[in-house]
Amino acid sequence: MVATEEDDSLQYHNSSAMGGPSYFSWILSPTVAIVFAISIVGSISIFFLVCISKTFRRTSNYLVANLCIASVYHITISLFYNLQSGGVISLDPKYGETACQILSFVHRLSTPVLPLTIAAISLDRSVVARNPQDYPSRKTAIARVAMIWTFSLILLIPRASMSMFDEKIKGNFKCRKVLLWNSIFLHTSYAVVTLFVIYIIPTYILVKEFFAMRCQMRFLMMSQVEQRKRFHRRVRVMKNACIFTCIFITCWLPQGLLQFPFDLPNFDEYFFSHEFMQGIVPIRDFFRQLSVFNTCLTPIILLVLSFDIREFLSSCYV
Repeated sequence: MVATEEDDSLQYHNSSAMGGPSYFSWILSPTVAIVFAISIVGSISIFFLVCISKTFRRTSNYLVANLCIASVYHITISLFYNLQSGGVISLDPKYGETACQILSFVHRLSTPVLPLTIAAISLDRSVVARNPQDYPSRKTAIARVAMIWTFSLILLIPRASMSMFDEKIKGNFKCRKVLLWNSIFLHTSYAVVTLFVIYIIPTYILVKEFFAMRCQMRFLMMSQVEQRKRFHRRVRVMKNACIFTCIFITCWLPQGLLQFPFDLPNFDEYFFSHEFMQGIVPIRDFFRQLSVFNTCLTPIILLVLSFDIREFLSSCYV
C-alpha cells in the first residue's frame, strides 16, 4: 500500500503504535520501484516532447505536459513519504517543527494539482469538441497551467500550520495534525472549502459539460451537417474528454470524499467516532492506491489517447 501524503489517519492503524506503519514496506520492493521508474521516465519524455517538438507544441498539449510534471511529482513524493514512514528517512529533532510544516505542505501539493489538471484537460477537450473554433490561445493555455499551480499553492498555505512535531510519537514519523490556528471553525471551514474547490465543484462542471457535449454531438450526428472526417475528429476529442472525466470521478472524487473526515478536527470525536474512522480507512486507502496507480499509468493513457504521440512513435518506428 502506498501513502501519498501526510497521513492523518495513522492514529487509526495499530501498526503506527509499533514503530511505523508496516503496510508501507512493499513500496521498497524492486517491482514497484521499476514501475515507478518507467512511469517517471515516460512522463518526463512526453513533457520534453511537448516542450521541444513543434508537432507537440500545441496549446492543447500544455495541460498534458502539466499532467506529466504533476504525475512525476506525485510519484516522487509518494516514494519519499513511504521511505520516511518506513523508517528509511527520519526527521532531525533540531529541525522537527519546521520540517513538519514544510513536509505537510509538500506532501499535499500534488493533491489539488493532479485532479485540477485532469479536470482542466477534460473541460478543454469537451469545449473544443462542442466548438472547434473555441481553441485556446497560447496565452490562455499558459494561464491555465499557472492558475492551477498558483491556486494549489495558495490553498495549501494553511496546511503548513496544521502540522506539529511531537517527540512522543513512536516511530520515525513524528508529525501530528493540530487545529488550524487553534480554531475548530477555521479548521472545519478549510476542510469544507478544500473538498468543494478540488472535488465537488469540478465534478459538477464536468458532468454538466458532459451532458451538453453529448446532446450537441447527437444533434450533429443526426443532422449530418459536418463532413465525415471533421466529425470523426470531434468524436475523438469528445471521447478523450469523457475518459478524463471518468478518471476524475472514479479515482479522485472518492478519494477526496473519503479523505474529508480525516481533514476535519476529529481529535476528540467532534464529528465522527473512532470506530467509524477506523472502518473507512481501508476504503480511503484503496482509492488512494487507485489514484497512485492511475498516476503511474499516465504515459500509457496519453499514448492511447494522443493522436500526436502515436503518429510520432509510428514515424520513429518506420
